[in-house]
Amino acid sequence: MKNIILYTFIFLTCIGQAQDDAAFRAGMDEAINGNHKKAIALFNVALKTNPLSPTIYTERSSSFLKTGNQAAALKDLNKALKIDSNFIGAYFIRGNIHYRNRNYTKAIADYNRAIDLNQSDAKLFYNRANVYYAMGDATLALEDFSSAIQLNPSHTHAYKNRAILHFKEGNYNSAIEDYNKVLEKNKNNPSAWFYRGRAKQLTNDFTGAAADFDNAIIINPNYSKAILNRAICRFEMKAYKKSIADCNKILKKKSNDKIALYYRGLAKIQLGNKQSARDDLKKSGQLGYNTAFEELKKHF
Repeated sequence: MKNIILYTFIFLTCIGQAQDDAAFRAGMDEAINGNHKKAIALFNVALKTNPLSPTIYTERSSSFLKTGNQAAALKDLNKALKIDSNFIGAYFIRGNIHYRNRNYTKAIADYNRAIDLNQSDAKLFYNRANVYYAMGDATLALEDFSSAIQLNPSHTHAYKNRAILHFKEGNYNSAIEDYNKVLEKNKNNPSAWFYRGRAKQLTNDFTGAAADFDNAIIINPNYSKAILNRAICRFEMKAYKKSIADCNKILKKKSNDKIALYYRGLAKIQLGNKQSARDDLKKSGQLGYNTAFEELKKHF
C-alpha cells in the first residue's frame, strides 16, 4: 500500500512532575522546533531530576528516532513502560517502530494494548489497520480503517487506504465512495482521480472514468497510466481518433508499449486504416500481448 502514514507525536500535554520541570519544557520546545539533539540533552537533565517519568522517556525516544537512533528509542520506550505499563504513548510509538521494522506481530501487540487503554483514538485504529494490511489480513484492516473513520470522519488517510483495499478486493463502488471523500478534501490529488477513474472504468462507467483521468492528467500531464487508461475508455466510448491520440502520446515515450499498440490498432480498424492497424496489432502480439494475435485472426 502506497503512502502509508504512521503517526508519531509529541505529548503537548505533559503529566506528573515533568510538567513543572524547566529542562523538560525547554526540551519540548527544542523538539517541536526540530532541534532534537538539543532536546535530548535537555531531557537528560530532566531525567536527573525526575528519573521515574514515563513522559520524559517517551519524549526522548521520539527525539532519538528523529536523529536515527532507534536502539536508544526502544530502550527509552521499554523503560517508560516498565515505569508505567499503562502509558499509551509509549505503546503507540513502539508499535510504529515495530511496523517499520516489519515486526508485525509485535506492532499489533503494542497497538492492541494501546487500544485497550483508549478506544477513542482514531490514530491507533488507523495504524493497526496498516499493519493488518501489511500482514495480508484485508478483513481486519477494513474493520480498523472503518473504526478510524467512525472516530474521525475527516480522516483522509483512512479513507484513502480503505479505498485502496476496496479496490484491491474488487469492491469498486465502495472504493469510489471513499475516493469521493478523499477528493472532497483535496482535489489536487492525481492518484485519487486516477484510481477513482479506474474503479469507474471497471464498472463500465467509461465516461465518468475518462473525466477522472482528465483531471489526473491536468494535474500531472505526464501521468502515463492515466493517459493510457483514458485511451482505453475513449475506445470504449467510440471516440477512436481521441483514443489514437492518447496512444500516440504513450508510444512517443515508450515505443514498445504493447497495450497502447493494441488499442491504437483496434481504433485504426474502426477508422478503416487496416494496414497500419495490422502493423500495430502484430507488434503488440510480438511483445507478448497474445490478445492482439486473436484480433489479427478475427480481422485479417
